[in-house]
Amino acid sequence: MTLKAKISLLYLIAYGSSLLFLAAFLYAIVYDLKYREVDNRLLAFYGNIVRAYTIGNAPRTGLLNLPGSEDLGFEIYKNDRLIASFRIKGGLFKNVEAPGTGFGNYGNYRYYISEESVNGAQYKFVVAHNLAPIRNFLKNLLIALIAGSLFVVILITLIGIFITRKLLNPIGEIGKQLEEISHTEIDGRRVNVKITGSEIARLQSEVNKSLKRLELLIKDAKALSAKIAHELRTPLSVLKSTLQLALARNDSVDSMKRSLKESLRELDNLIQTSNDLLLISNIEKGIVNRFKPFDLSQTVLDVIENQMVLNPDKQFHINVPPAVTFNGVETLLARAVANLIENAVKYSREGTIEIKLKCDDKSIIIEIINPGEEIPPQELERIFENFYRRKNVDKIEGYGLGLSVARAVAKLHGGDVIYNYKNGLNCFAIYLPRIS
Repeated sequence: MTLKAKISLLYLIAYGSSLLFLAAFLYAIVYDLKYREVDNRLLAFYGNIVRAYTIGNAPRTGLLNLPGSEDLGFEIYKNDRLIASFRIKGGLFKNVEAPGTGFGNYGNYRYYISEESVNGAQYKFVVAHNLAPIRNFLKNLLIALIAGSLFVVILITLIGIFITRKLLNPIGEIGKQLEEISHTEIDGRRVNVKITGSEIARLQSEVNKSLKRLELLIKDAKALSAKIAHELRTPLSVLKSTLQLALARNDSVDSMKRSLKESLRELDNLIQTSNDLLLISNIEKGIVNRFKPFDLSQTVLDVIENQMVLNPDKQFHINVPPAVTFNGVETLLARAVANLIENAVKYSREGTIEIKLKCDDKSIIIEIINPGEEIPPQELERIFENFYRRKNVDKIEGYGLGLSVARAVAKLHGGDVIYNYKNGLNCFAIYLPRIS
């Protein structure tokens, strides 16, 4: 069932049940009022009959003038013998026992019956009202109410269908336009429909935002694929050439070992590049280990110790206070710090590499400072892109993923990586919120 059909059905159920309830309620009120009116007329007529008969033994011709309305009639019994009757088939109420006083229905009549003692004799007075006209009126009223309710329900349903279609047409149009876009390139195309309400306006806005994000993701994916293909082509070509030369030359074992070592180094670089790309992808998807408290000071010191072993010719100045705890993913933060230190080692001139860990109640800052050339302002955002490398660093090994990984890790923990340059020193700082 379509949404339009469901809404139309809701119109029918809601308004139909309401109208039928109102019609039944109105019929019950009219029914009650009519019968109350009949009972009041019967009581008044009964009083007149009794007074006319008991006061001065009024003649029968006087009684016949009392009914007035053609719907009223009476019978008078003395010792169960009919002695007077008007507009009622004689003896109709003879067998109706009088419980003293009371109303009742008999055939087409509504009656009131009571016994009275007149001059020592027992009389039974019965006044009756013909219900045929009232029943016909109530029957016609019921038919009119049902027919009117059905008419109004059908009318409201048709109006509801019309309004529903008018209001929901933009949703169908959005679906149609999205289907057309899904079969082609997005290429800047957006959904554009007639606005019939604030909800439709918001829906169109959010759909267009999603299309824009999707378009950017597709462009980024294509650009990344191209960059990966370009960046992997060079090391793969080098690896292939090295192996071909090793096979073509009839060199010594030592020469063969050097060729294999170069090939292994290239393979390690390719594996590292693949791991970096997978790590960035997992961070962006949120596929990471759970956060837990750990000793950040010890983690940073372990990373520094490892870098000192790998770079014995470099001097390191360390300023890391003890027992600084942080809630996060320890392995990822260690990787981010290691990447920044590796960059400092690669790009620093002669001098000392300084690592600082500073903290207060709100934030933690890990600074890696090294002497070197300033990064031009126009390149500051691009240095954090995947595979981006500055033009003047082609001779330095790397694939341009270190800063991308570091920033992705920092953002995962609610922080960022910030670059500053002052007095010939490059400073990359990881800013982390104290509560992450």
